[in-house]
Amino acid sequence: MNIEVTSGLAILCSMANNIFISEVLCYLQNYFGKVPRTVLSTNICGFYDETEIGDAKSLLFTSVSKMNLQFDDVPRYKQRKAGDNKRKLDVDDIMTMKEYIDLKKVTLPDFVAKNIRRLPSVSPSDVDSYALAESVSDVKAKLAQVQSVLKTLSENQASLADTVSTIANAATSSKQPTGQNYSAVRADQPSEVLGDSYVDLFANKDEQAQWFLPKTRRRDNRSIRRIIGGNNSTDLKVKAVTGSKEWHIFAGRLDPQTTTDDVTELLASKNISVVSCKMLKKTEDWHHKYAAFRVVVDVVDKDNVFDDCAWPVGADVRDWWFSSRQ
Repeated sequence: MNIEVTSGLAILCSMANNIFISEVLCYLQNYFGKVPRTVLSTNICGFYDETEIGDAKSLLFTSVSKMNLQFDDVPRYKQRKAGDNKRKLDVDDIMTMKEYIDLKKVTLPDFVAKNIRRLPSVSPSDVDSYALAESVSDVKAKLAQVQSVLKTLSENQASLADTVSTIANAATSSKQPTGQNYSAVRADQPSEVLGDSYVDLFANKDEQAQWFLPKTRRRDNRSIRRIIGGNNSTDLKVKAVTGSKEWHIFAGRLDPQTTTDDVTELLASKNISVVSCKMLKKTEDWHHKYAAFRVVVDVVDKDNVFDDCAWPVGADVRDWWFSSRQ
């Protein structure tokens, strides 16, 4: 009987040496690996104060250092400066050490809670539901604020409309000549009656009146007739000049290593007849980034040459613009 009592006391003493009191580490030890790290970090930061988190961090790193682990990459204790971000940084350090110990398969001492009221009553997996409910509440509050602002704007707009109407009526009364009954100021009346301000325009409520005098435009309804001669008889003394059989285009934004032969071969592969191809001079610094050409093709290919499939992606192809000097 004495031997059994002695053995029981020895077991209790051994267990006491491997048990530490920390509500933070107790909570972490029970839920680590069961819920995402971000959820645990958010719960710890939101539930525990800065002192509790700091004490838990010191206890965890001290416990690990006493194990004399034979590893060279054990996370080091970092002293964080006081500030708004200290709590989050300390929690990140605790999570990093916990993940390292779990990766190395090292058994930590048991951490227990002395004050169970310092353990969050909400399971980490239920945090999303509570966060969603809180978000909905925030949205409702913001919508109420928006409705209040809209109501204020509507009231201000109505008040402004009344003010403008009052000013317009007063201006109309002051502008009406004595002895005449004018219901509205019309655009066809003399300028001294129309007035020179926009208040006079606002006072004009007659549907037939106009704010501004319309500009009269003369319209010429005569049609212009045009034909293209079609008599190809050789006996005619009057001859027409035949049109050009060439079409000029500009081809730019090509690779600076492109040559005239490259352009000619490219169009020839598309059955486009090239009359001539000439590289344009590079007179500016930015010209050296590209190659540009003046290409002359047969007039029958003036539409075929503008097929985007015939040119590489990014090429700039346009009709050639002739100045007076060309």
